[in-house]
Amino acid sequence: MSKPTKPTQAPPKQRFPTATEIFVYWCDAPTAKGMTRQLIGNFVRGSSLHRVMRDSGPGRYRIEYRCPKRLIVGVELYAVDRTGEVYRAKPLKKPDKVPPPVFVPREAHDSYR
Repeated sequence: MSKPTKPTQAPPKQRFPTATEIFVYWCDAPTAKGMTRQLIGNFVRGSSLHRVMRDSGPGRYRIEYRCPKRLIVGVELYAVDRTGEVYRAKPLKKPDKVPPPVFVPREAHDSYR
């Protein structure tokens, strides 16, 4: 009889496995149409993005991970405070394009419906 085989473990998953380039943007103040951004630089995989953001100063940053065809395969938002601490940021709340539904009561003479 043969010995039972051990279950094989999947290799550790990389966050964005196909990303070869990383674009770092500094985000301006939000406007009614969204946030405008300025490109800080295009970096290769393995670069210290925290150092890039700290050296660029306090503010919000958008990190885009791109594949060799330059398609976006992942996005992360970071913020840098005045002390130089880098932390993950949450996306800004977008205003609703359509207002919530409103209830309209029937009038007294609308009893036939």
